[in-house]
Amino acid sequence: MNNGLWWLVVVFVVLAVLGAVAMRARNRQKDTAYTTLAQQYGWRYLAEDPQLPARFTGEPFGTGHYRKARFVLSGQYRGYPMVAFDYSFSPPGDGEGSSPTHRYSVVVLTTRPPTPQLAAQLPANQRFEGASLITWIRGRMDATKLMGLLNSTCDALDQVPPHLWQG
Repeated sequence: MNNGLWWLVVVFVVLAVLGAVAMRARNRQKDTAYTTLAQQYGWRYLAEDPQLPARFTGEPFGTGHYRKARFVLSGQYRGYPMVAFDYSFSPPGDGEGSSPTHRYSVVVLTTRPPTPQLAAQLPANQRFEGASLITWIRGRMDATKLMGLLNSTCDALDQVPPHLWQG
């Protein structure tokens, strides 16, 4: 191997190692932040839940490969059972790492089943799956984004007139 190619390989390996170390440090920092948030609200925290992506079927779930639910928080918030997480997947037909990963911040609140009239009034980034109201936005979850999404979803549910719920 000539000298120039050797140095190129060394630089590539060093950059890959530095990238892996930085990603691990960022994930450790997020773990600490979410553990603190979970303790503050009496929630449970899991770094990853491999079964969670398969629990839901519609948008943004059900497509792609390497589907992951990370930084998973669950418990009660404003009287609603909830789960919130960072969801990611690779588009269908792509191998892992061959295209950009799609990322969403997701909040799921459990409530009563809606009437079709209520389900039809939801914005594009919300939908019901049974008695679960799923809300998502593009991008990685962080504590500020999570609390904003939780509060806006709870506010929307709190304003629903009783006649728009089934049973």
